[in-house]
Amino acid sequence: MTLRKWAAPLIGAAIACVGLTGSAQAADWQSANIAFRYGTDFREPNNPLDVEKYVVQFMYVNRYSLGSNFLLVDYLKSDKNDPARCAKNADCTGAQELYLVYRHDLSLNKVTGTKNFTIGPFIRDVAIRTGFDVQAKNTAFAPGKRLLVVGPQIQFNVPGFLNVAFNYSKETNNNGITGRDVEFDPAFEMEVNWSIPFQVAALNARFAGFLNFIAPKGKDGFGKETTWEVLSRSGIYFDIGEHMGLKKGTFEIGPGFEFWENKFGNDPDLNTSTRTRAVMFETKLHF
Repeated sequence: MTLRKWAAPLIGAAIACVGLTGSAQAADWQSANIAFRYGTDFREPNNPLDVEKYVVQFMYVNRYSLGSNFLLVDYLKSDKNDPARCAKNADCTGAQELYLVYRHDLSLNKVTGTKNFTIGPFIRDVAIRTGFDVQAKNTAFAPGKRLLVVGPQIQFNVPGFLNVAFNYSKETNNNGITGRDVEFDPAFEMEVNWSIPFQVAALNARFAGFLNFIAPKGKDGFGKETTWEVLSRSGIYFDIGEHMGLKKGTFEIGPGFEFWENKFGNDPDLNTSTRTRAVMFETKLHF
């Protein structure tokens, strides 16, 4: 499975999702941004080297009469410490990766036309979350992740937003080393995402990010048992655009941090380099 093989399906899925959000449902609010992040301390399982990565991201979000849609596409470029698949003894360039995430949240308040799912002062709404992840990377391992999720989501009543989903998940993947497709067991998955605004002197800012917890999902492509996994990526974003004559919320910069424990469900007792602690620099341009 090469990156070229999966690029067209990934782009096709992205176009289909944008079409869904843009035309099949009339959006009453929408936002898009292009972001760039960079760090030097990323890790890959069973690779002892620190990996430098450049990431370009496109994100689109909208709200419509019954809920919301979220689409994210990441393009990741590694340095040669995470090499692309190439001929033996060749000077390999860094790997490239595409990762697409789509989520749809169906508001139970909006579906029922009531406020029955606004609970006390703390819960704003309850939704049904569905979605999928699609991924490809041109390494010797040649992963080709396909993930489906569905479950209830609690939307908390805070400045900005704080949402927590409790999902059933089902993943299939590829193992280019063994030359086989892998079907994992269904697993519990929790998704937390947030964006909390605050102010530093005259500068508007926000603390935003996500955290995913995935329970063990059976055996991997090498026949090893997987373990629990936690991935969190967050940042503090400063709105400097409004001090450059741009509209509020147009251009943000700030530090980010990626925390990944037991990456891809790899058990640290059976594998090495399963942990990432990476500081990043990030910029976001909203339009």
